[in-house]
Amino acid sequence: MVRSLAHYDGKLVAGAAAAGIFVSDDLGQSWRPASVGLEAPAPDTIPVNVLDIVHTTRGLIASVAAQGLYISTDGAATWAAYADGLPNPYTNALHEEDGVVLAGTYGTGVFRLLPGEDTWTYSSEGIRDTSVFALASDGSNLYMGGSGGLFVSDDDGGSWSPSNSGLATLNIRAITIIDGVVYAGTYRDGYYMSGDQGATWSRVEGALFNRLTVRMFVRSGGRYYAATAGQGVLVADSGRGPWTPSNDGLALPYVVWLAAAGDTLYAGTDGKGLFASVDGAASWSEVGSGLGKPFVFATATLASRLFVATYGSGVYELVGDLWESRSIGITDLNVRSLVAVGDTLYAGTKEAGVFESTDGGLSWREANDGWAERRVRTLLVVGDELYAGTARGGVYKAALR
Repeated sequence: MVRSLAHYDGKLVAGAAAAGIFVSDDLGQSWRPASVGLEAPAPDTIPVNVLDIVHTTRGLIASVAAQGLYISTDGAATWAAYADGLPNPYTNALHEEDGVVLAGTYGTGVFRLLPGEDTWTYSSEGIRDTSVFALASDGSNLYMGGSGGLFVSDDDGGSWSPSNSGLATLNIRAITIIDGVVYAGTYRDGYYMSGDQGATWSRVEGALFNRLTVRMFVRSGGRYYAATAGQGVLVADSGRGPWTPSNDGLALPYVVWLAAAGDTLYAGTDGKGLFASVDGAASWSEVGSGLGKPFVFATATLASRLFVATYGSGVYELVGDLWESRSIGITDLNVRSLVAVGDTLYAGTKEAGVFESTDGGLSWREANDGWAERRVRTLLVVGDELYAGTARGGVYKAALR
């Protein structure tokens, strides 16, 4: 299986899973092995497993699973180790931008090589090993939650500081800010609240939250709503509860996403599609039909038009009572996040990064310039910047177009 392909000086250079590197001098008509210098794994293990390969101003750089990075300056004829400074022999993504080479590693963030340097340096200041699940802003700070805890940035994401005092778990799945109070939903430990911008946290007690995963908070019409995995939608009159399940008509109590649009609440489920409530979650009804795979991870509205992000079948728009596909140009149909800014839609995908649409979802194009990690878990718009929380590369940001 070919995992990566680079074009270099009229040649094609292919990196293959469990087979090493190959070069074609005739644009793919024939191939020859080109793995001289790549360290052979120990006996009785799988062959050289190439994860990525990129042509840079320095030469070709290849990532080999469990062995690290290698460079070739002679058109792939020979390779030499090129991993000085990297703590991790697994690099999932390589990219060069303006002479700076970025390496997105598995579990240890992003590293970079500056022009004229040959030692990789860390470029995810303050973020330790974490998959990013949630991003939020209170206007002065950014908050990031993931598998390594909760982090706060006061310099627009330039650096991050851990903010976990009082948290019994470091697996954060949701962050919502309501009237200056920060709510953090966790994986199987209910949720926590902070009234001091994340400096300290207190757990909200209650039998409903024992070993419960909380995925989203929303306030609408003066009431509070929580999306959970197992208890469906919970409703309360205050942020501390008491909470009551409110799932009449909801086909599945595993809710991934909640959103409020006017007087309507929307709940995206983990396998049964999208549901709406116009009576404060007292009752729910399914919205439309025709979703290819009814795993709804996010909703967005563009003017009065409703869009959903699905896991497995891309983006859809509700037209009348039918969902119509709006995924032309999206190369990964596992869409985990969706936001609307002005007349533009942004979709974050599981493996292919961020895509944007300026024509109401009729067509999409990549929007990943400068991003080494493309496994996007969440998107957040703050002012004129788009932030993306990724699986293993920390947080990226880009100016909105």
